[in-house]
Amino acid sequence: MKRSEATKRIEGLLARVVGGEGSYLLRVREVWIFGSYARGALEVGDVDLAVEFDQTKDEAGRWFATLMAGGFDHLGALRRELRGNQRTLEIHFNELEDLRKEGFAPRLLWRRGDSLEEAHARLGVLAPDASAQRAARDTVHPLLAEVEKLIPRPARQEFSLFMWSGWLEAKLIELALFQC
Repeated sequence: MKRSEATKRIEGLLARVVGGEGSYLLRVREVWIFGSYARGALEVGDVDLAVEFDQTKDEAGRWFATLMAGGFDHLGALRRELRGNQRTLEIHFNELEDLRKEGFAPRLLWRRGDSLEEAHARLGVLAPDASAQRAARDTVHPLLAEVEKLIPRPARQEFSLFMWSGWLEAKLIELALFQC
C-alpha cells in the first residue's frame, strides 16, 4: 500500500479515537506508531500501531477466557471500533513496553486529551524516507514458536501478552497418539 493511502487510514483511526464514540473507544489512553510507516517507508504491507487502553487485570483474564472458550472477542470489538473496515491497520493492545523491549521505537500519535490537530501534527512529522526497509514481523512468545500458525492471530497476541506480563503460565506437552 502506498504511504499516502496508509496516511488516510491512520487519520481515520485517529478521528474515531478523538470522537470517542462506541463501547470501547473511551478506554483508549494512547495511540503509538512503529514499524515501516514510522521509519518513513514509501510502501507498507500494513501499519503497526500500539494502543494503550484501560483494562483491569481481572477484566483481561475474563476477556481472554471468553475468547479461548470460543465466545465474544472484546479486543476484536475494540479493534473494529478503532480501525473500522481497514484491515491494514495492525493493532497491538497494551504492549508498548514489550515492543520497546523487542527493539521497536514507537512514536506517540495521540494521548487522551489531545486534539485531532495535535495527532495530525505528530503524524506529519513522520517524513517519507525512500531508504526505509520493511519492519520486522510480529513476535510471539517462544512457547508458541512451533505452533503459531495453528493459533488465530488475535489469540496468539493475547496469549503472548499474558505470558510476558506474568498473568499466565503455560507449557507445551506432547500428547500421545490415540488409536481406536
